[in-house]
Amino acid sequence: MKKVKSNNAVALVVATATATPDDSISALPDCIIHQIFSFLDTKLLVQSSILSNRWRYLWKTTPFLNFNLDFFPKPKKINRNRFIDFVDRVLHLRETCNIHMFKLYCEEKLEPGRLSTWVAVALRWNVQELWVDSFAISSFDLPHNLFTSDVKIIKLRLDVFRAILPSSSICSNGIIRSLELSMFKLPENSCGKFTFSFPVLKYFSIYCCTNRSLNEFTISAPLLEKLEILFGVSDTYESPIKINISTPKLKSFSYRGLMYGDYFFENLPALVNADIYIDQNARLNTDLVDGYVTRLLTAIDNVKKLTIPYWLVKSIVDSPSMRETHPNLFHKLRWMKIWTTIPFMGTITSFIERFPHLETLGLSTRQGMRLQATDEGDNRINSTLKTIEIIPTEGNEDEVKLLENFLKMFIGLKQLIIMPSESLAHDKSKMVTFREKVLNFPRASSSARISFH
Repeated sequence: MKKVKSNNAVALVVATATATPDDSISALPDCIIHQIFSFLDTKLLVQSSILSNRWRYLWKTTPFLNFNLDFFPKPKKINRNRFIDFVDRVLHLRETCNIHMFKLYCEEKLEPGRLSTWVAVALRWNVQELWVDSFAISSFDLPHNLFTSDVKIIKLRLDVFRAILPSSSICSNGIIRSLELSMFKLPENSCGKFTFSFPVLKYFSIYCCTNRSLNEFTISAPLLEKLEILFGVSDTYESPIKINISTPKLKSFSYRGLMYGDYFFENLPALVNADIYIDQNARLNTDLVDGYVTRLLTAIDNVKKLTIPYWLVKSIVDSPSMRETHPNLFHKLRWMKIWTTIPFMGTITSFIERFPHLETLGLSTRQGMRLQATDEGDNRINSTLKTIEIIPTEGNEDEVKLLENFLKMFIGLKQLIIMPSESLAHDKSKMVTFREKVLNFPRASSSARISFH
């Protein structure tokens, strides 16, 4: 969860109080006052009660509760204790009325019993949106009715790795529209299987939610539009597991993690964007990996925007089975980004030639790494590729050579976008030299523009 930023809202309230007579503030309708309160941290909300006699007790009925540790003074231990005491007092003193949104951000470790109690209180007051981003000092159980309540939006991030989701209630929920889970242990049945079934869910994100005993993981959500699986499901290479995705309305899919199993997707006709970063599993034999990769990539065949690591690009180009059985793979692809550090020009040009409708290509590296030129492209390519983006660049000789190859090979290129790294941007002398070199390269396309962002 992002930290609450309420300074602008506070300034607005204070300015209004200063410029407006007290009776004018008191005359504001409750709905407007509560809307103002929704932008405030609860600590500031209570403090704002001095602005008007009528505001003095309105905080007790606000449907928006934002508790953020950052609004409490340091040192940390005192900070945490005051924060805990404040949350307890507010929940005890507020009137018995429904809560629309409950947000809690605390980067200090909390007793699991406290967290469970606060969540239970919010559920008792029919909370609609529940956001909890915190640390727990030990394992604890979430309230058993969390996933059977009326809450429609849930975002839980608990840096403990020992919090266990309630298996019986989370398996199926007909109310939740948005669900984010971080740092939980996934439940399982006696067969090592687990299924998320959400008939109205539209957004689902799981981050570092794992279970080494799982052998099959299923997501069934007929209305789901955006799915993120980030470093989750399993954290071991020991035994491949099967992942089943049944989401016919899915538009955006992001995956980060290990290649540790088989992937099965039902038809994804609505899919537009896929962002895949799978680490290779050296323990799996080549034929098995080829089969897994083929099933994964053919499942996302409809995408127009695709982000994948370089080794998957190479798999597409080198795989005989993929060329023979899926000659029209990614027939709608228009935009692509490749995560790489050693891009072979031959592989990239072969990929581009295979997908003639590609218009934008991006090359990006992980932080602290740089691109390395490994071969040269000799032939000019007549493709629909119009834009190439390089993010970021250090301005080294390998990268300069790579840029030279791109400029001399692509006849239809309209724009080469170069984003310097922070270190290159701050080294003015090196930046000037790098810029002059690139701008003076010959170009296959007379209309190709080079821009530095």
